[in-house]
Amino acid sequence: MKRYYFFLIPFILLSCAVTNSQLSVNSHVDEKDNSLKEKDFQDRWRKKENNLFRWDYINEKGKREAKLVSPVYKVYQINYAVFNQQLEKLTNKNFPENQTFIIEYIFINAHDN
Repeated sequence: MKRYYFFLIPFILLSCAVTNSQLSVNSHVDEKDNSLKEKDFQDRWRKKENNLFRWDYINEKGKREAKLVSPVYKVYQINYAVFNQQLEKLTNKNFPENQTFIIEYIFINAHDN
């Protein structure tokens, strides 16, 4: 059993190792693709009123980049009765008037080119 630990521990340590180039961010970019200094990037990102989130990725040269991104979302208001009626037609099931619907969607990474 000790022999297995002898091989297991180095394997775990090596698999968790990350290269230095992937740990450090090589460039910081705002939502309009303008280059920023790290301090300016951090200030803009952490300011709640800006409503920005951070998108980190490894570019084609293997360097880590950080980009500020504005959230993309849409809010819809629908007529519940019409929605319920359409859903009953699509599924051939009857739903009570107080039914709660949970709508699941798949996120597609719009920032990968």
